[in-house]
Amino acid sequence: MHWGRQLQALCILWRSQMSNHTIRIHTRQLASLQWGHQEVPAKFNFATDVIDHWAGMEKAGKRPPGPALWWVNGNGDEVMWNFSQLSELSQQTANVFAGPCGLQRGDRVTVVLPRVPEWWLVILGCMRAGLVFMPGTIQMKAKDILYRLQVSKAKAIVAGDEVAEIVDTVAPECPSLKTKLLVSEKKRDGWLDFKTLLWKASTTHCFVETGSQEAAAIYFTSGTSGLPKMAEHSHSSLGIKAKMDAGKWTDLQASDIIWPISDTAWIVNILGSLLEPWTSGACTFIHLLPKFDPVIILKVIDDKGNVLPPGTEGDVGIRVKPIRPIGIFSGYVDNLEKTESNIRGDFWVLGDRAIKDQDGYFRFMGRTDDIINSSGYRIGPSEVENALTEHPAVVETAVVSSPDPIRGEVVKAFVVLAPHFLSRDPEELTKELQQHVKLVTAPYKYPRKDCSTMQRLMKFRVLWGIHMSCPGFHHAPQHLRCRSLSGAGTLRWNDYDRPEEFNFASDVLDRWTQMEKEGKRSPNPALWWVNDQGDEVKWSFREMTDLTCRTANVLTQTCGLQTGDRLALILPRVPEWWLVCVGCIRTGIIFMPGTTQMKAKDILYRLQVSGAKAIVTTDTLAPEVESVAPECPSLKTKLLVSDHSREGWLDFRSLVKSASPDHICIKSKTLDPMAIFFTSGTTGFPKMAKHNHGFALRSYFPACRKLLQLKMSDVFWCLSDTGWILAALGSLLEPWTAGSTVFAHHLPQFDPKVIIETFFKYPITQCLAAPSVYRMILQQNYTSLRFPTLEHCCTGGEALLPEEQEQWKRQTGVLLYQAYGQSETGISCGTLRGMKIKPGSMGKAIPPFDIQIIDDKGNIQPPNTEGNIGIRIKPTRPIGLFMYYEDNPEKTAEVECGDFYNTGDRATIDEEGYFWFLGRSDDVINASGYRIGPAEVENALAEHPAVAESAVVSSPDPVRGEVVKAFIVLNPEFSSRDPGELTKELQQHVKSVTAPYKYPRKVEFVSELPKTITGKIKRSELRKKEFGQK
Repeated sequence: MHWGRQLQALCILWRSQMSNHTIRIHTRQLASLQWGHQEVPAKFNFATDVIDHWAGMEKAGKRPPGPALWWVNGNGDEVMWNFSQLSELSQQTANVFAGPCGLQRGDRVTVVLPRVPEWWLVILGCMRAGLVFMPGTIQMKAKDILYRLQVSKAKAIVAGDEVAEIVDTVAPECPSLKTKLLVSEKKRDGWLDFKTLLWKASTTHCFVETGSQEAAAIYFTSGTSGLPKMAEHSHSSLGIKAKMDAGKWTDLQASDIIWPISDTAWIVNILGSLLEPWTSGACTFIHLLPKFDPVIILKVIDDKGNVLPPGTEGDVGIRVKPIRPIGIFSGYVDNLEKTESNIRGDFWVLGDRAIKDQDGYFRFMGRTDDIINSSGYRIGPSEVENALTEHPAVVETAVVSSPDPIRGEVVKAFVVLAPHFLSRDPEELTKELQQHVKLVTAPYKYPRKDCSTMQRLMKFRVLWGIHMSCPGFHHAPQHLRCRSLSGAGTLRWNDYDRPEEFNFASDVLDRWTQMEKEGKRSPNPALWWVNDQGDEVKWSFREMTDLTCRTANVLTQTCGLQTGDRLALILPRVPEWWLVCVGCIRTGIIFMPGTTQMKAKDILYRLQVSGAKAIVTTDTLAPEVESVAPECPSLKTKLLVSDHSREGWLDFRSLVKSASPDHICIKSKTLDPMAIFFTSGTTGFPKMAKHNHGFALRSYFPACRKLLQLKMSDVFWCLSDTGWILAALGSLLEPWTAGSTVFAHHLPQFDPKVIIETFFKYPITQCLAAPSVYRMILQQNYTSLRFPTLEHCCTGGEALLPEEQEQWKRQTGVLLYQAYGQSETGISCGTLRGMKIKPGSMGKAIPPFDIQIIDDKGNIQPPNTEGNIGIRIKPTRPIGLFMYYEDNPEKTAEVECGDFYNTGDRATIDEEGYFWFLGRSDDVINASGYRIGPAEVENALAEHPAVAESAVVSSPDPVRGEVVKAFIVLNPEFSSRDPGELTKELQQHVKSVTAPYKYPRKVEFVSELPKTITGKIKRSELRKKEFGQK
């Protein structure tokens, strides 16, 4: 017994297949219960309305810590899943049914499994997918299985090894049976491997909204008066019934543990092990019990093995004599002494202390050994001690339990230091020892630093779990998942992992290539590109691997680039953009995307400050590059993506075509640099935000994948400019991590009509775009915007009005979710798919980012207090956050505010963890998702002879949200010019010397600009005037 105050021993019904009797153990006058009568909702699904509800309660800290399912067998194996893990694993199961199995809503699935954890996953997965599950006992013979498959017309069956052998003998006579799923450690011809599919499945599933009266399950009767009949149960007769009657049958509470011992085939099992306990948030305890043995009896005994009377504290023992029950392990391997020492009289002593009351309830009192019970996890002190002693600083150590008001207990380690480490800074050494323990043992066991430290005795506390920066949304650590399912249900990394090596090309792209070769991925393309001329490109992952390996060879062999060299990538939405990005990742070359709207001065600045050795661009920008190339001594290679050749440029397409497809991807460290994204230049020239390979790794984390919940069958369209960080995320990293199809339209110019036509023409399921895109679509006055395949939309980059979210939902039927991020952060918070939408909110922090509202000194502010958006960077900088501003240590230090990176944006956070954007602490202008620095526009205006002085601020716009407005003080000789003509002239001038999207759409001529006493322009005053603020 690991947690909880009460364990109700055998508290439900057991239906024996050995006899026709029903044994009731500690039931509560079932016959006298009066069932509730309440209004039945039109829609209900137990998995989403109950399991996901408790998962949310866990994430919000409103459910006691502990498992929802606690499973053991006779070999010492154990599974402990909380509701968050059940939610995630059952979503993966639903994806297995919908994906590899091809099952559709209403299809029937026969489930013949013993008491193994997969039974509960299959049942919940069926509920999520709208499938009808039909449990059956493993004691069935061939004729029983044949009858059930034939009369039910089951499309699929889930079974273990023994039943699978029987199924194969009758399957030819069951024409409806299309899919056979095997739950086993072995393989079997003709059967899909459930555990392998589960491990590979997406953790996010778009749930099926089932009607309350829709069929959920079929239970076969016992057939006492003939052949068994099929009793169909709806979602209301199962789930809603349990929800209405919660507590009336078993009087369960969230802190309770219930042990149902029914065969998994009988309806009392789903009631007692799933519906009743999980409606109440209680824990279901399950023992495999391949054969029922009533001799498995718990007693409270004294030091001599005598059974103590109720109300007396003693040791908890399991009777092992005269016959050792099935389900109890045989003994400690190669440790006869330890095995014998745990035998006391007729009992096996568990080492726990308890009191048993008159009704058979056990009250846990403590432990007799030194085991540490932290949030339900039993941690052996020797494991932590051995890990610590491997570090040269540790002479000796002792690890014990220590009281904690929340977790009950935590681990405390007393460490005696070696003499030459005594002078070390305690805090730095603490971090070093913590990291060391993480590397050599399970990460959840690492010591967290206590607030009190000593020179010779350093105290640490091990706190289970990881600091939850996102109220209402948190994922269980990796070590909690699927502990006995051979890794099934887990992702390769969790939200807080930091593997030493990672490379998106080899770890993600090549993995999907292998899946395609093995026939484990659908034939959808990896990249689907179109233009308005009818041209189309469809590349599979295998083709992407081939082409990006060729690109890698072009960059290294032909161009002579090496790991760490920088490459400027200025391409529109053409297929070659993807090849260059991945080719750089394969070789360790740092790619630097840039928008095709740049002019010569923008390109010159970026090439000079970055020291780029190569550039890849098109015909359009080649002349601009040539005009500045002589001023860029580092630039050695120019690659042209074109159907034509150009003197002084290498032909990219010809080189790729002739290059070898054989290339060995570098083994990049996770913290090695991967890309540089230029910021918008809000306070001067754009800065170089340097990102490592962890930026790509973060897309692999479960929390990040929940933002879009992409799956292999999705076709994802991100409309971001290829020069922005959002394109790298939305058009490359996020969809390909999930194995989805990236859809891309060339769109040389933004046209809402083309976008609408594209949604109707192509099977796009998800979209990511700036709010201005959605606004312009809504303004086209189409009679119908019900796009045939669109399921999910996400937006970010600028403010989204609540009424715009509502209008989009009303006209398209699709919810519009908001996200937030920067060049330095990528997407750092958002309203995750399926999460409650609060119109106007940016959503919640996405792990591993711990985001808080801070003041100017880095102090965390309480809810509903305005402050700066800060991302915690101490004691550990999270994966996915930029490394630093390249060649700008002063600015890097400037944005560090205490333990946080200060984003420079202002916001508040509410009690539920939702962020509300208020504005910017700098003067950046956010027009249609483009962050424009006023200095860039002001500098361009200053080059015109008419302009004596200017100030550029944001101004409200009904379509773009914000536009650039310039307040201009004219030189005297231009004061008599026609304002309209001069406005156009200045606008055209700005377009000619900088990116066209930066030109001021509004111009106001003024006699003077508001300034501070030190002569600085008060842009905030002008901005307030524009937005009608005082």
